[in-house]
Amino acid sequence: MLAAEVHRAHPHNVKPAQLPPLPQMVGRAPLMRALKDVLDLDRLIPTTATTAQLIALDGQAGVGKTTVAVGLAHLVKHRFPDGILFVDLHGYAAGDRPVDTNDVLEDFLRVLGVRTSDIPTSMDRRAAMLRSVLDGSRLLLVLDNAATVEQVRPLIPAAAGCAVVVTSRRRLSGLAVYHGAQYVTVEPFEDNESLALLRDVVGPDRMNAEPDAAERIAAFCSGLPLAIRVAAERVASHRHLTLTALADELADIDRRLDALSPHDAHGAVRAVFSWSVRALEPEAARLFRLLSMHPGRHFGIEAAAALTGGGLAETSRLLDVLCGGHLLEEDALGRYRFHDLLRAYASERAAADEPAAAVAESVQRMLRWYLLAAHTANQVTSPHRPQQKLVVHEDIGHLRPVFGSACDARQWSEVELRNVASAARRAAELDFHEVALGLPVVLADYLYWRKPWTVWMPALSACLAVAREAGKQDALAWILNNLGNAHLDQRTLDDASTCYAEALEIRRRLDDLIGQLWSHIGLGRTLQAGGQHEAAALHYLQAQGISAERDDRWAWAITTSYLGDTYRARGQYDNALHELEQGVAVLQDLGDQLAESCALDKIADVHRDRGDWQAALEYLNRALTFSANTADLWSRATVLRKLGFVHLELGDPASARSAWEEALVHFEELGDRRALDIQAEIDALGRPDASTPRRTG
Repeated sequence: MLAAEVHRAHPHNVKPAQLPPLPQMVGRAPLMRALKDVLDLDRLIPTTATTAQLIALDGQAGVGKTTVAVGLAHLVKHRFPDGILFVDLHGYAAGDRPVDTNDVLEDFLRVLGVRTSDIPTSMDRRAAMLRSVLDGSRLLLVLDNAATVEQVRPLIPAAAGCAVVVTSRRRLSGLAVYHGAQYVTVEPFEDNESLALLRDVVGPDRMNAEPDAAERIAAFCSGLPLAIRVAAERVASHRHLTLTALADELADIDRRLDALSPHDAHGAVRAVFSWSVRALEPEAARLFRLLSMHPGRHFGIEAAAALTGGGLAETSRLLDVLCGGHLLEEDALGRYRFHDLLRAYASERAAADEPAAAVAESVQRMLRWYLLAAHTANQVTSPHRPQQKLVVHEDIGHLRPVFGSACDARQWSEVELRNVASAARRAAELDFHEVALGLPVVLADYLYWRKPWTVWMPALSACLAVAREAGKQDALAWILNNLGNAHLDQRTLDDASTCYAEALEIRRRLDDLIGQLWSHIGLGRTLQAGGQHEAAALHYLQAQGISAERDDRWAWAITTSYLGDTYRARGQYDNALHELEQGVAVLQDLGDQLAESCALDKIADVHRDRGDWQAALEYLNRALTFSANTADLWSRATVLRKLGFVHLELGDPASARSAWEEALVHFEELGDRRALDIQAEIDALGRPDASTPRRTG
């Protein structure tokens, strides 16, 4: 349209002011400052710009995108003397369809003064007219709740003095490529912002009266402004509803969405979530529902694929769809998690929309995948240990992970540590023997080295109950041995001895020599921890005899190393070195650096007991190198702790501090109580007696 035609079409100078009222703005101060700077047109827009400045706000349902967009528009409206246009595009709303862009163009042109008879019928011509009308103007457009890029693109002016703020529940990829959009994800509230909104609605008196309950409510709402506002308004509108009573109601995850979705609230949490899910393709919606069945807080692509029975490529695509719609969050490359309230909603939909038999099949397939993956990791990290036979089901065989090295396998085990423990507990709850009794067996070696007992004790106890009830003696013995290791590491020696002894008795009845060997080692370690070194040696000798009889060099080397340590404890240093050096030679020949590191650590103890601090330092440094190569944090931290004492004996407190500080980091990362002891040692370095030699076990 020519300029003269544009003038005839809208002869009146119209300044639209369509913004909704200024919303109640609580929190978001840093975000609003950043967005305000983006829309500082005079300072940031180059003179050569040929399109409007564009901000695309995305974020999950109920996070407050519209509030941010409208608040921003009110904040900067003085910069747009030609007015502000606002439209709710209903991309995710209770209605069946998003608003037609052609209709929006017609409405905008009318508001800008174009006569109805002069408005073209085709969308392309209407979009061209809008660009012509806005040419040279300074006007802000707020396009709220967009569904797609195609819905937005015809509404974007070419005038550099104009600006557009778009909100959507998904990132509108393409706006940056064609229009230079700046993407900003609106994140959930920080804790202080959640409490500020709660205080603003319920009032300071009620907040101050029940501060602990207020913090619980904010936590249960997981930073979602919509949920916090619904909760706060329930309290504000019911004089006799206390914050404590509401917090107790929200504590039940099965009732939480009910509490945050009153029937008379159109924008309640459950309804808002439903609009996002309804917009998904069927496969993505199914994945969303099934993912709520995952027992952990974080999960990877393979676990998600196991739930659906699909391939990795398609599952990855569907996960991207869910993340794009902010129904999932990607924590790291290939790792995902739910917002707590979204997980509860997904679980509701799974119960309502998925056949119970199909859900059970999906859960079993996922649990089997964790068993397969853990078994595969154990084969790589402990190649010398006898491996359990495992039936690989066809529906998960294509998802078996591939590990390039023992470090890769240990890293997977570390990342999935809590998930695998949760999988074991879920399998126990479901009485799913294959996994409940399989995981403790295939993970026995990893649990022995890693010692994640805070996480795994409940899982092992649950699996133990399943094994007893089912009468599965072999699995029962393995679980008892694992629990013995746990009790030993936690210094509850009587419990450890009871577990090992029962496991040994079962294995004798089963004529399981390999199992007997490890139960003897467990009993030996327990006796040694209690100072009964001669009795411990008898168990090690029995284990050594079994390993020799079976020509198991690896088990023989480990048993011999333990036996050597009993000689050290009894002051028989030459015998100790003889046994330990034999064990190291075999382990070195086998290439088991993790076990070799432990044996070298024990040799260092012999030299330390003899007062040969330099030799102790040499062996500890060798052990440290091997522990680093195997990525075994617990062994590395243990060696570093001893290294600190040796440095102190050698008059080098600076090196002692350095070793202890690194050990402290590792023990804290592992959640090991030894972190407290090491912190005390570091603190003691600043005292006058810091040079006094100290000993550690």
